[in-house]
Amino acid sequence: MAGRVLTTDALVKTLRRRAMLPQADETFSKQDFIDILNEEMDNGLLKTLMSTHEEYLVNVYDIPLVTGQSQSIFRIPSRAIGNKVRAACFYNSNGYITSISRVEIENLRFYQKVGYQTYTFYVQNDNIILTQTTISVNANYFRMYYYLRPSKLVEDKFGAVITGINKTTGEITVDKIPSNFSTSVLLDFTQAATPNRLYKYDVTPTSINSTTKIITIDPLLFTQISVTPDAIPTLSYLKVGDYVTVAEESIVPQVPTEMHPLLAQRAAVACLEALGDTDGLQNAQVKLQQMEQNVLDLIDNRVEGSPQKVNNMSSPLSQQRMRYRRSLW
Repeated sequence: MAGRVLTTDALVKTLRRRAMLPQADETFSKQDFIDILNEEMDNGLLKTLMSTHEEYLVNVYDIPLVTGQSQSIFRIPSRAIGNKVRAACFYNSNGYITSISRVEIENLRFYQKVGYQTYTFYVQNDNIILTQTTISVNANYFRMYYYLRPSKLVEDKFGAVITGINKTTGEITVDKIPSNFSTSVLLDFTQAATPNRLYKYDVTPTSINSTTKIITIDPLLFTQISVTPDAIPTLSYLKVGDYVTVAEESIVPQVPTEMHPLLAQRAAVACLEALGDTDGLQNAQVKLQQMEQNVLDLIDNRVEGSPQKVNNMSSPLSQQRMRYRRSLW
């Protein structure tokens, strides 16, 4: 375990302590606690994290554009929180970005006329659909910024800790091969250090050896980096001590470490509410409010010395700058 990171088993232990539930108490099973932790993650902790608007959990999904091919429909990643995107744009391998604005379905008729140069899109079900069917902008990728949904928590025994990596052969040595691992299931790789981000998800193992405790994957995955080094998918930053689990599972909350005790406290409140412990519940709720405020103070305003600037992108000066930049392409 890295630093103060709490794995699932540690979270269950601390929530028991916070709710004053003895080990002999069989009211809740261990799986009950884990289910409650997952519910509190989805229904409470994520809202607290995203309320900061500090780009936590934001990841990049790039779809290559094929020259001369009509491309106007792009599916939102299945792991996007709320099946929504943070933003969309065209991205050039040289680093140039062309913004794309969202329009409402009721106003589509205003943006589909021939010769309209500003790229726009609308959302329909789980798709982003461009109002223009032909992409003439100098771009290599259609890029989506989206909020990556944290994987559900599972017992520590269902995760493996990496003890060795051979990036040439694609062999990853782990401390154990969990019973649910096989070549027929996809794997996720999670960072052990805060903020416990997903390095890569839905990896197909080519072989799993329970005797040598070696998982083999395509070695190209260690060198394949998306348009930006920080984009998923990439295993280039994978280290000894990181975690391997079945796809969409994790043995550690994939949020900043400072929020791990908060998650345990939220689960403790839920347990006390289920037990009907009025006094204990009231005390736990007061503690929860204090912890939420303390955590928000820690994770909000991520760059204190550089406040965000609000720019009017529709001003004449901004429009002139954008036209000049496009002329350089």
